[in-house]
Amino acid sequence: VEGLYLAAKLATKLKNNEPIRDRIADQKSSLQNLIGLLEENKADEQVMNILTQLKELEEVFANMETEDQGEVTATTDTEGGVTTIGGGSVLKLTDAQVNLIHEKISAIRNGIISVN
Repeated sequence: VEGLYLAAKLATKLKNNEPIRDRIADQKSSLQNLIGLLEENKADEQVMNILTQLKELEEVFANMETEDQGEVTATTDTEGGVTTIGGGSVLKLTDAQVNLIHEKISAIRNGIISVN
């Protein structure tokens, strides 16, 4: 939550924010994993409140556009041993979606830090 909050806040402040928007879009799977983990403990009232808000945030991520970047490729740097994967589908966020994510994640974060 904190990492997404910081990234979204930064993305709303910067003009050339596409690299940050891309990293925020990548958080879709992490958000889905977090929701899955919280589902296991939804009997707890505090968890249920956060879960409800996270599901609203998930709806914003569900409306992202997908950009096809061609066939998936993998190349390995023989010196460093680093494999880079390219192509495939990339998720894209608009500035309006980033603003909405910032609004929702800020509310979630503020609710968490104000507890106790």
